[in-house]
Amino acid sequence: MSANDYMNREQVSKYLNVSSSTVDNLKKKGLPYIKIGKLIWYKVEDVKTWLDQHRVQSQQHPTRDENLEDN
Repeated sequence: MSANDYMNREQVSKYLNVSSSTVDNLKKKGLPYIKIGKLIWYKVEDVKTWLDQHRVQSQQHPTRDENLEDN
């Protein structure tokens, strides 16, 4: 176990470029964490995995030319 394997809320906030309150909301939505007493830690690999599991695939929209071909 290395200190670089874990992040606190502020570090996760910077890593994701979101506010600390957003990290709290993500935790409520299932972002894995470790609690030791009053301290909350996020394993870097868990954060990356959780992000991958919540990836949204963008939908391809037809281009203007493709729309014209349909008419």
